[in-house]
Amino acid sequence: MKFLGALVRALHCTIGITPPPAEQESLFVFVWFGIGMFLVAGFVFLLYLPSLLR
Repeated sequence: MKFLGALVRALHCTIGITPPPAEQESLFVFVWFGIGMFLVAGFVFLLYLPSLLR
């Protein structure tokens, strides 16, 4: 979890967002994980959509 927290902190610093406080890093890791899963699910849905429209 510490590695993922460091990645989230680096991501925030890279895109110019204030890094999360140390006590809330796990929350931010889960939020970014959820955002990533939402994007993947949306992409999979877009790939599946043409077969639904047939």
